[in-house]
Amino acid sequence: MGNNTVRTMTLTCLVLALLGTLATAAHADRALVVRVDHYPSLVDRDLTGCANDARQMADVLKSLGFQVTLLTDAQASRDGILQALRNIQTTCKPTERFLFYFAGHGNGPNPANILTHSSLPQDARNDLQADDLNKVIRSIPASSRTVLLDSCFSGAMTRELEGRTRYYSRASSKGVELLANNQDTNTYLSGDGSNTGPVLAPVDATTVCYFTAARQNEVAHEYDFNGTSHGVFTFYLLQELKARPDLWGALQMGVSAGVAERVQNHQHPTLSPAFVAVPLFGNAVVGGATATMRPKSLWELFNADSVDPGRICIVMHPDRSTIQLGERIDFRVQVGADGYLVLLEHGVSGRVSLQYPVSGKATDGHVKRGDVVTIPDPGEKFEADAPGLERLRAVLFNSPEVADQVMAAISAGGANGIPFDELPARLKQIQLKPGSDIRFVTSDVMFGVLSK
Repeated sequence: MGNNTVRTMTLTCLVLALLGTLATAAHADRALVVRVDHYPSLVDRDLTGCANDARQMADVLKSLGFQVTLLTDAQASRDGILQALRNIQTTCKPTERFLFYFAGHGNGPNPANILTHSSLPQDARNDLQADDLNKVIRSIPASSRTVLLDSCFSGAMTRELEGRTRYYSRASSKGVELLANNQDTNTYLSGDGSNTGPVLAPVDATTVCYFTAARQNEVAHEYDFNGTSHGVFTFYLLQELKARPDLWGALQMGVSAGVAERVQNHQHPTLSPAFVAVPLFGNAVVGGATATMRPKSLWELFNADSVDPGRICIVMHPDRSTIQLGERIDFRVQVGADGYLVLLEHGVSGRVSLQYPVSGKATDGHVKRGDVVTIPDPGEKFEADAPGLERLRAVLFNSPEVADQVMAAISAGGANGIPFDELPARLKQIQLKPGSDIRFVTSDVMFGVLSK
């Protein structure tokens, strides 16, 4: 082979490599990763885990094909974040994916804000409100839009646990009463700027996927994991992303199971309901996406959300996120599909107990479309007997066998249920059959009980 031929082949290879590089650069999914550990205007409110969260999140996103822009502390002012989003808006192509991640303090609930490096102690003008964030992200011409938030929007009813929280309270936000119902729909991040009524789905529910660390009446926690500080949500989110789940619902199951076990079921990552059966980041799914979620164990099932108020909706009266000790409470479960209803309570005592069906038999919990189940029965009284946090979860199963397994695990602790500390290990032991057609929908209500 002559030298000219060798040179020609070498030149051809170089040109092809260059074209490949240019093609890769021309198509790059975009991610904006923002973290704020240091708040110069907020006294004693610095965090320690956001830098670790953002660095590792950026690494994982790069491995998933994203081109990452990272904003830290002083770069992450309100104007800095919005300008970075506008820059992506002008360069992102309709064939590319977009993701926004934030780790730092939150404030809320009306309006819901994330606190930037420039946020002020008693003035919200330097905060980034959910409305503004949602508006600019909707304008990005991407094939999929994702928002991941490791912050919180209200600590109205959460008792403090060990570790740090990502919530900052202003005097102007104190005394704001949250509604108890429809907490599990992410309506406070919908961009409509209100929390005044039972909105059943977020605005733009099918165009922007929100996956958040906590609900509107919860704080997001930081902990030390083997000597390294992380947001609890991000720690388990990173683990699950590395496992490459197919669907958003599968990701939510894994993250929520880890978070619930770590913080005693007091923080609940929330996914936009319309995305439960949607492929992660808009990826193609081998065999096609399916609306059927297939948890591997009862523990994953216990923590999975599949919110559809048209099929199951638990309504509390009074519709307040905090009540007084001894105040009477009533619950109404509205059923919009046939199935097997299970109603569980995680009480102030720390025990998880069965509220319906009282027999613990799925056949006694069989309900039909249009049925309404009330708790307590007429003439009886339901009230919390100690201050703290209460949570009720309604689950409508298609399988009586799975419903029976869940109830049997809960009832193993006796008439008063099982201590939550014992629940994860017990439910992890019960593996579900691979390929089984398990369908379910959930509805939750959480409220705080205040001493008189």
